[in-house]
Amino acid sequence: MPSTVKNLDKYAFARSALETVVFEGENTPLSYGIFSEDTALKSVKLPSELAVVPCSSFKGCKSLVSIDIPDSVTYLDSEVFNDCTSLAEVKMPASLNGISYNTFANCSALKSLELPEGLLAISNSAFEASGIKELRIPDSVNNISENAFRGSNIEVITYSDELTELPGNAYSGASNMKTVKLPSKLTAIPDRVFAGCSSLETVELSDNIKSIGISAFSESGVKELKLPSSVDKIKESAFAFSNLEYVEIDDNVTTLPYGLFNNAIKLRSVKLPSACKNIPPKGFTNCTSLDDLTLIITPETKITCKNGSGFITKGEVNDFSGYDYDLSGNGTIVTTTSSVTESTTTTTETITSTTETTENSTTTSTEETTTAALSSETTTVTTEKTENLQFFAPISKWGTLASDDYKAKNDTVPAATKIKDNFDGTYSIFLSDEKGNVIDVYTIDPSNGKGKNSAGEIVELPQTGNNSITNILITIVSFMLIILGFSAVKLSGFKRRRKN
Repeated sequence: MPSTVKNLDKYAFARSALETVVFEGENTPLSYGIFSEDTALKSVKLPSELAVVPCSSFKGCKSLVSIDIPDSVTYLDSEVFNDCTSLAEVKMPASLNGISYNTFANCSALKSLELPEGLLAISNSAFEASGIKELRIPDSVNNISENAFRGSNIEVITYSDELTELPGNAYSGASNMKTVKLPSKLTAIPDRVFAGCSSLETVELSDNIKSIGISAFSESGVKELKLPSSVDKIKESAFAFSNLEYVEIDDNVTTLPYGLFNNAIKLRSVKLPSACKNIPPKGFTNCTSLDDLTLIITPETKITCKNGSGFITKGEVNDFSGYDYDLSGNGTIVTTTSSVTESTTTTTETITSTTETTENSTTTSTEETTTAALSSETTTVTTEKTENLQFFAPISKWGTLASDDYKAKNDTVPAATKIKDNFDGTYSIFLSDEKGNVIDVYTIDPSNGKGKNSAGEIVELPQTGNNSITNILITIVSFMLIILGFSAVKLSGFKRRRKN
C-alpha cells in the first residue's frame, strides 16, 4: 500500500483474496472492516504510526497466524480479531490502554497473550471462546466488563498479590477456571467477580475481606462458603442464582441485602448472624433445597420478614415463644391479624397474588408461597398492606414474546431464553443461541413490558396480559353493549306497540 494513500473506505478489501499486505506509509489510517472475511490473508505489516485499529479490521481472517501491532496503537476497537481461528501470536503495543468488545473472541489457536502495563480497560466478551489458558492482568487495569472471559479456555487469571482492590467482573465468565488465588491484601470482593465461573468450586477468603459485592457469586460453581469475621457488609443478590450449598455468615453482619439467596436452588444450609433483625425481600425465594436455616436470636431481637421475602420455602422455624414475629411474605399483602391461644399452636399461612374476602376471613395468595410454622402460647401474625403489582403479561410468556421480538428485528430465532429479576425491580430476559451463547439481553419494566436491549435500543413487548387498563376498557365496552342491547329491546317493543 503506497504512502500516497490517505483514505480507505469501509470494507475496502473485505472478502478479497489478498494474502500479504504491507503499508508503506507511516500514518495511513485503516477503515472499518478493511480486511474482514479475507480468509486468505496470512501476513500484515501495519502503519508504524497507527493510533487505533478500527472495528472488525481483521474479523474472520481465518488464515492470519501472527501480527505485530505498532507501539503507537492505544486502542483495539470491537471485534478486531474476532473469529481469527488460526491467530496464534499477537505482539501487543506498550501504549495500549483499551481492549474493546469481542476483540479476541473465537481466537481458538491463541494460547497465550502478554498484556502491557498501562492497560486500563477490558470490555465485554473481549476473550470470549478464545484458546488462552493463562492470563496475567496488569495492575493498571481498573475496569473489566461483564463476561470478559465467557466461554474461554482460561484456567488461571493472575493479579498482583499487592493489590487491595480488584475491578468488578475480575474473573467473570471464566467457566473453565477451577481454582483461584486472590491477592492476600484484598479488602473487598467486587461486584460480579465470580459470575459465570461454573467450574470454580472453592474460594478462600482472607481475614482482610470486609465486603461482598453485588452478584459476586452469581452462577458460579462454588458450593461451600464461610465468610470471615472481618466481613461486615454484603450487597444485593450476592449469592443469587449461585450453586452454593452451605453458607455461614458471621455475626458482624447486621443487615442482609435484597435477594441475598434468590434462586439459589441448591442451597441446603445457612447460618445467619445473631444480630440479624430482618429477612430481606426475595432473601430465600425458590431455595427449594433449603432444609436447615439457623437463626440465633436473643430476647431483644425482632424478626421481620418484609414484603417480597422468601423467608422459608422448605422446612420450618420453631420455638418463637416470647418473641414478636412479623411475617409479610411474598406478593400482594392485605392487613390481617389472627390470634390463637393454646398450649402448643402451629399456624401455617400461604400468601399468593389473588385476594378473596369473606365475612369471617381474608385470604391473600401469590405464585410464590411462604410457609412459616410458629410455636408459641400466643401467636400473632401481622401483615402490611401493599400495592398490587400487575405484570404486562404472564411471566411464563415473556420468553416467547422476547424471542418473537428478536426474530422480527434480526430474522433469527433464539434457541433458549432465561428470565432473571434485578434488584432495581426490572427483569432481564437473556436470549441464547444453540451453543448457549447470549446473543441479546432485554431489560424490561414488568408492569408494561418496555425497556432496552443490550445495545441500548428501545424494546416494547406486546401486552398480552389483562392489565388494569385493559380490564377498564373491557368493562366500559361491555357496559356500552349492554345499554345498546337494552335500548334495542325497548325500541323493538315500542315499534310493535305502535304498529298494533
